[in-house]
Amino acid sequence: MNYITPADRNQTVLFNSLESMIPKVHPVRLIDMVVSKIVFHNPAQFIYKDSIN
Repeated sequence: MNYITPADRNQTVLFNSLESMIPKVHPVRLIDMVVSKIVFHNPAQFIYKDSIN
């Protein structure tokens, strides 16, 4: 099965980075922070399937 490989959020997208396109007070930043903390504290639950040997 093919998986989507993650992209760097600071990559350039038509002269702007994705990070600079989202306002500092946008609700998606809160969602991103919560999800990042969940993944950080539970790394075994979110391992990529192709990285398991």
